[in-house]
Amino acid sequence: MSSTLRFHNFIAGFEGHSGDELFVDATTGRVVAGGGTAPATDVDCRGAVLLPGFVDLQFNGAFNVDFSTQTVAADDIDTVLAGLLQFGVTSVCPTVISSSRATYTHTLAIFRQLWRASGVHGWAGAAVSGTEPAPGGGLLLGTPDAAAAAQPTRGDGVARARVLGMHLEGPFLNLGRKGAHAPGHLCSPAPEGTERLGASGDASSEAVPAVGTTATCTDGSSTVSRVAGEADNALSCMPRVYGPATQYLMGPHGSGSSGASGGAVGGSTIARSEGTATISAQAGAASGACDAGFVRIVTLAPELPGALPLIRALSASSRPPAGEGASAATPDAGVDAPFTGVVCSIGHTTAGYDCCDAAVSAGARLVTHMFNAMAPLSHRGDPGPIALLGRPESAGAHASGALSGPPYFSIITDGAHVHPAAAALAFRAAPHRCVLVTDAMPALGAGLGPTRYGDLPVMIHGGVEVGDGTYPGVHAVVAGTSTLAGAVAPLDRCLRNLAAAVGIDARALAAPASGGSGADRSATAYAREGALKALRAVVATVTSNPACCLGLQHVIGSLEPGCFGDVVLLDPASLAVVQVFLGGRLAWNRAAAC
Repeated sequence: MSSTLRFHNFIAGFEGHSGDELFVDATTGRVVAGGGTAPATDVDCRGAVLLPGFVDLQFNGAFNVDFSTQTVAADDIDTVLAGLLQFGVTSVCPTVISSSRATYTHTLAIFRQLWRASGVHGWAGAAVSGTEPAPGGGLLLGTPDAAAAAQPTRGDGVARARVLGMHLEGPFLNLGRKGAHAPGHLCSPAPEGTERLGASGDASSEAVPAVGTTATCTDGSSTVSRVAGEADNALSCMPRVYGPATQYLMGPHGSGSSGASGGAVGGSTIARSEGTATISAQAGAASGACDAGFVRIVTLAPELPGALPLIRALSASSRPPAGEGASAATPDAGVDAPFTGVVCSIGHTTAGYDCCDAAVSAGARLVTHMFNAMAPLSHRGDPGPIALLGRPESAGAHASGALSGPPYFSIITDGAHVHPAAAALAFRAAPHRCVLVTDAMPALGAGLGPTRYGDLPVMIHGGVEVGDGTYPGVHAVVAGTSTLAGAVAPLDRCLRNLAAAVGIDARALAAPASGGSGADRSATAYAREGALKALRAVVATVTSNPACCLGLQHVIGSLEPGCFGDVVLLDPASLAVVQVFLGGRLAWNRAAAC
């Protein structure tokens, strides 16, 4: 049997594909331009909608496994990663909410092992000793066998979604918009001391004083004390808050997270054990074998002390100095600069528009769960973070590597967090920046009733009234309140919900391309063409948009040659997942699961 798969008889539900065939080399797990000389193995898609594998940038756990605990184990996480495939998710950024340093140290050490085992290391276009960039200048593969990243099975034959790197949601969040985050864990990213937050969301009177020049500014909703520390010191909060797993998350051009000590806190060497191998972080940093890409996203409130310097430092953490790489070039206006840093995301914030705009200019690239844990849109006073949807294009933004126009924004279309009309409005305002996320918590795939999320008690309800809020469908709230606590809807359902919100008629997709005759045929073809065009824009919210947000568009979220051969087939009538291929190998089949 040929190692090349030839997909045919499908509806291309994504932008950029021409032709009626798709070829994937099952040996390398990559999309290829053609089938080569050997006969290919046919995969008859039987009229299904063919898409790239889905990407979820905010996923806190599922199947009663909570990523934000000191008891989570590698086997638990592997079970979750395998279970994600049924929802079409082939790549994920596991998310850890605001936690203690002990919890971060435990959880991130496990995820670091799984991340390194997947081989998905580094930044697009960067160079790390002993690795080669993927075709198209994409993601670095840090394993001897490149297929290990395309087809992650841990050697046991069980297919699993790949870990792209971590999303750290907190603890640099504003207490006034804490949501389901435990208030005792929240702190500011002040360069010279981690400050616990008081009831107002500002640094408390009991906080460790920050050393450096301070200035007071007003962001339209609250007055904060901003520490004007040096950028080189901004990263010092990372290992202090998150533990040693973030000590060397910078790439070969990064400034490190420690300054003069060579990266080790206090000049010491941190040794980390992984199975039988012990890695010296100091030696790893010296050789360039850093953990670039392990932390992909950090959600923080930009109004907190030290937040803007941290945003600048993280977003530029792996960017080569001028003249040393492609990212030093300035692209034309309207085209994003190449991105090779940590994605800083605005979230759980009381900041006004100007403060958020300054954060985007400093390098913030994403807004976490738009509409939630932030001020509502105001049309007269300060419009708040939601108005970033209308942020004007700025050609000058490219000089610093910052985005031009609106940032990417994630949105939870589970039917509870955002009204469908509001979701459709945000999507239509900036469809190329819209990213669907689940914000899934451990109750996804479980049942109704009490559970826990991190340190908080949570209740899972059906579509019933809770307190002062009525949420349709299954939803999670902090026990005894109406505060939403993550979500319990999988990503494929979120995709279907957005498709319905923008008015996509799946029946038109299911209609034969050549059905009917005369005027009826023209009307059918027109409706099908319109539905397909609209669907492709919606599909981008779970494929190419999140990939571009991370700077990994040459590897995931697309089916261009050189990308991972992750393929999702949907029923055109219902948009339900039918089959999932991971790196060119069948990983989930609805018929077998029923």
